[in-house]
Amino acid sequence: MPSSGLVEDVPHPDAWVEEEAIARTMSIALYRELRKLPAAERRAVALHFGLGCVPHSVRETADAMGTSAGSAHRLIKRGVARLRDALIDPGAQAA
Repeated sequence: MPSSGLVEDVPHPDAWVEEEAIARTMSIALYRELRKLPAAERRAVALHFGLGCVPHSVRETADAMGTSAGSAHRLIKRGVARLRDALIDPGAQAA
């Protein structure tokens, strides 16, 4: 008798738990590294990506920070680069 496929398509409950644990661990690591950023970069990244608020455009981030769009863009770019380096290759920063 052919299978309906419904039961086979439902992921094992442990898969959800594992995904939640990974997401939680990544969030904790992100916020830990975010706190290490210089204040202006941290604020620009948080505003732009909506960490604790609604996401802001570069222009809105600049206005909220009282700076130019170019400055806000550079702060966001530097902050993201630092976060990427710290989270993707943490050993590279120690060298």
